[in-house]
This record gives sequence, structure tokens and C-alpha cells, in this order.
Amino acid sequence: MTVVGLAGWAVAEFGSGPERLDVPLGVHLAARAALNHAGLSRADITGVVLAGSDALDGRLISSMHLAGPAGGYLRDETKVVDDPSVALASAVWRVSSGADRAVLVVSWHSPAESDPLNAVSPDPEPVFSRPVGAH
Repeated sequence: MTVVGLAGWAVAEFGSGPERLDVPLGVHLAARAALNHAGLSRADITGVVLAGSDALDGRLISSMHLAGPAGGYLRDETKVVDDPSVALASAVWRVSSGADRAVLVVSWHSPAESDPLNAVSPDPEPVFSRPVGAH
């Protein structure tokens, strides 16, 4: 198994205010650049694994909004929560199992959409922060 393509983008590279690059377009451009870097087309991809934070994106089921721009339209798409390393591991498992030939891993984080402290503060750590009996 080989990682064959890598790409990224940052909102700061594209300015601020109304001319700022939006997240769906940035996700699409990063996915397209990764495929180009790998010498692959979208037709070569049999699966897509996404990693994003619904809380930090400021919307529920953020993959519903970003799966298409990430290359997941009419492809088997899986979303893991928050951690791009888990997405990469999931892609490795999918290819190793023979379920997929080539998997595109796409991760994003849009801190401009919400305040990270306010986004995660309602969700206490599940073992030590909750009172006994609240599980």
C-alpha cells in the first residue's frame, strides 16, 4: 500500500471577507489537487473517507454538505469523526481488505465557522467530567 497523493489549502491563502474561499470549494480543490498529484482521476477512486468535526464546522452531518465536493458523489463514502489519522487508517483497512482499489482521504477544519471553545464545551469528557450515574 502506498500513499500516492497529497494536497492542502488554507483559507488564509485566499483572503478574507466576502472574497474568501468557502469551505466546500476549498475541500474540492484540495481533493482535486491530491488526485492530480497522484496521477489519478475521480474515476479511479472506489471509495472516499472523510474526517471533519461537525461541532467545529458549525453544522450537523457536515459530510452531507461536503461529501460531493470531496469526491464522494456516487462513491462509497465513510465519515470518521475529527481525526484525519483515523481516516487514513480507515482507508488503509478498506484497501487492505480488498473492499476498494483506491481511496481518497479528505479532511478539513474550518475554525472560522465557530469558536472552538464554545463548540466543544457542551460535550464534557465522558469518563471523568460527568457526575457518577449520568452515563
